[in-house]
Order: sequence, then structure tokens, then C-alpha cells
Amino acid sequence: MEVFTDAKGLQLYTGNFILGNENGKEGYCYQKRDGVCFETQYYPNSCNISNFPSCLKKAGEPFESVTIYKFSVKK
Repeated sequence: MEVFTDAKGLQLYTGNFILGNENGKEGYCYQKRDGVCFETQYYPNSCNISNFPSCLKKAGEPFESVTIYKFSVKK
């Protein structure tokens, strides 16, 4: 998998803390480590660290971001 984005950072979440009692699609019960999420965004805590790019937007100010996930298979 490749990720192309204009965002400054990438946050990775895993299902390490799923308790085994969360029901998902078609009643499937998710277990620990059953999922992963790649979320493009600003750097964590960037609103409080002056040398990080600002993530603050004024009310009504438009926000756009582009992320492309490319999946391929090696032969």
C-alpha cells in the first residue's frame, strides 16, 4: 500500500484495545488487533507547538485535503 497526501502527517491506529465485544458489519464481533486505520492529518498536538504547521481554521474557512491510497500486489 502506498499513501499520497498533501497532509503533513499520518496517524496509525490499531485495534490493540478492542475488548472483543464490539459488533460490526453483519454482526461480526471484532477482536483485539482486528483492524488498522491510516489517517492523514496535521501533526499530533500541532496547535500547541509553534514550529509545527498550524492546524487552526477560522469559522467558515474552507478546508480541503487530498489523500490517495494505492494498493498493489507484487508478482
